[in-house]
Amino acid sequence: TTDDSIMDAMDWTDLQSYGETCRCLYNKKTRYLERRFAVYTVFIRPFLNSSEWTRFQIFQATSGVLISGSIALQFFNREYYPTSSLDLFIENTYAARFLQWLNEIGY
Repeated sequence: TTDDSIMDAMDWTDLQSYGETCRCLYNKKTRYLERRFAVYTVFIRPFLNSSEWTRFQIFQATSGVLISGSIALQFFNREYYPTSSLDLFIENTYAARFLQWLNEIGY
């Protein structure tokens, strides 16, 4: 949308100020952020299906799996890189169980 194009060009401070000007723009900003930061639909879908994503979120919550690399840059920069990769970091304590799960789903 035109609103998305405008908000894509704003830095975080301007985006926050934009949303504070009136209720209408606050609602537009809120919907924009929901679309841009829908992690699964925007960024993860090429790597994991929805049931795998749910399991990944459990791993992330219990072990602190960290998403890094171009996929993270994509997220924070609100940009799309067609050849992005999913880099993951995990504490050694949880690595064996996480790697076993990755093997089970075909990685």
